[in-house]
Amino acid sequence: MVEFLMPPVLKDSDGNERRVGVELEFGDAPIKETASALQSRLGGDLRFENPYVAHLENTPLGDLRIERDAELLNTVPYREWLKSLDIDFDAGTLAAELEQGVDALSSRLVPAEVVTEPLPMSELKILHPLIEALTQLGASGTDASWLNAYGLHFNPSVPDCEADTLTAYTQAFALLYPRFIDAGEIDKTRRWLTSYINPFPNTYLARILTPDYQPDQTGFIDDYLKDNADRNRALDLLPLLKNIDADRVESALPEAQRSLVKARPAFHYRLSDCRIGDPNWQIEKEWRRWWQVEQLAHDDSMRQELLSAWSKAQDDAAYLAQLDTAMAQADWNQGG
Repeated sequence: MVEFLMPPVLKDSDGNERRVGVELEFGDAPIKETASALQSRLGGDLRFENPYVAHLENTPLGDLRIERDAELLNTVPYREWLKSLDIDFDAGTLAAELEQGVDALSSRLVPAEVVTEPLPMSELKILHPLIEALTQLGASGTDASWLNAYGLHFNPSVPDCEADTLTAYTQAFALLYPRFIDAGEIDKTRRWLTSYINPFPNTYLARILTPDYQPDQTGFIDDYLKDNADRNRALDLLPLLKNIDADRVESALPEAQRSLVKARPAFHYRLSDCRIGDPNWQIEKEWRRWWQVEQLAHDDSMRQELLSAWSKAQDDAAYLAQLDTAMAQADWNQGG
C-alpha cells in the first residue's frame, strides 16, 4: 500500500502544520455534470458562477472550484455585452442552454480543472473520494490521448521564506529533475509539445547549482526573475516570490501575465501527470517526487555532494549515474 509520505519539516515557522493545495486537470467531463457528481459523492453546497465555473463549498475537503481551464471561457467577456442587451443567462433560458452546449463541446478539447483549498499535509488521503468520483464520471486523464497534456499540480506551503530555504528547495528540485525525467514517467506531449512544464534554463542552473551559491532573499528573487519571468516552469516560483515582493515580481513580468500570477506562500509544483482513469495510477506516487525534493532540501550533506557532482560531470549520463548512486544510498529514500 503506497502512502502519502510526510516531509521532514511538517510545521512552518509559526508552528502550524504545512498545507498543500491540489489542482487536477482532466477531459471529457462537462462542468455541470462534474460538479453534480462531486456533490453527490462529497456533499456540500453547489453554486455556479457561470456554466464554466462552479463552486462546491463545505465538503470534507473544504471548498472546491470546478472550472473549464481556458481564459476565454472563464472570463466570458461576451456575457457583459449581451447582458447590456438584456439577454438573460439565468438557468432555463436559451442563453444558459447555449453556454452549457459550448461547455460540453469544449470538454473534448479544453481541460477541466478541480482546485482544492490548501489541505493539511497529514490528511491528503481525503483526496481519494474526489479522484474516485471523477473516475466513475468517465473523466479522461493524461494518457487517454496524445492530445491530453493534463497535469496534476501540488502547491505545498513553505516552511519559511528565508533565502537559505528558498535556495535549498530550488536546488533540490533542479538536482532531482534529471532523474524524474529519465524515469520516463512524465507524458511526452506535456514535455515536448507544450511549454507548460519547461525546465529551468541552463543559464539559471549554472548560476544556482554551485556549492557556494548563497544569495540573500532579494538576490534570490532577482536571480530567479532574470531567467524565469514565465509561469511555464515545472517548478513555478512566481506565486511564492510575488507573495514576498509583489512589486519586484510584477515589474519583471509582461503586463498581460501580471494578473495571472496569484500571490501565495507556496511552491507551485507542476511536473506530474494527471492520469485519472488509469487503474494503475496512484496520486501518492506523484506526491513522492515532491517528497524527495523536500527530503533533499533538508539534507545539506547530500545536496552539497550532488552540487559538486553536477559541477564536475562531463555530461548528463555521468551526473545521472552519480545521482542514482546517491539516491540509492540515502536513508530517507530506501524502498523506492
